[in-house]
Amino acid sequence: MTEATEKRERTRQALLDATRAIVCERGYDNISITEITRRANVATGTFYNYFPSKQRAFEAVLAEIKRQFNIRLDEVRERIQDPALRMATTLRFTFQEASENHEWNMFLDYSGRQNRPPILQDEARLRDDLELGVRGGRFQVDSLELTHTLVVSMIRQVNLDLRAKRLSVETIDRVSKSIMKMLGLTEIVTRGLIQAPLPSRPAPRHRPPTPEVPANVVVLKEVAADRETG
Repeated sequence: MTEATEKRERTRQALLDATRAIVCERGYDNISITEITRRANVATGTFYNYFPSKQRAFEAVLAEIKRQFNIRLDEVRERIQDPALRMATTLRFTFQEASENHEWNMFLDYSGRQNRPPILQDEARLRDDLELGVRGGRFQVDSLELTHTLVVSMIRQVNLDLRAKRLSVETIDRVSKSIMKMLGLTEIVTRGLIQAPLPSRPAPRHRPPTPEVPANVVVLKEVAADRETG
């Protein structure tokens, strides 16, 4: 990356950070482009080199929040090898974010947009997760494409219902369990997956790996034993 490119990226990020901070302080309708550029410490005209309008800057902030969500999601999924446990973790983490990511919800409320997009995993990554589960024999579905469409639609609707308080946080595990059962998992296996604690973020990569067996491996062994005796 050239010095000019790096400078341009820093300026764009400064404008995004300023927009994000001011909206959190006062709301979208109560700020001007001049205030954004003043907070970012750049000339007012510089704003239009990056965004044609305040709304486009606002949407770029939403994209950044969603990108950060996917980074956090990848961190909690990183060491999970079982496709079913990875899917259960993704669902529960996503639904918790829908309820608890107040910054995302606030930005949506201030946007004035009729179509309020939910915060969710990248759809292509979700399809990859489903395909991996099917290939590994963990998911039993008639059509991968139809299942992907249905799961995405269900996640979006549950996400919106959580934001609108039509569903409570207490229903997250029950809804996640229903989606997992739709993928062909049995009641006893689904229950074990949903009851597994969400993994913590992995240790920094420069640290040596821990020799302890991850908690999700223990859970999967217990579930497998129950499945054989059930």
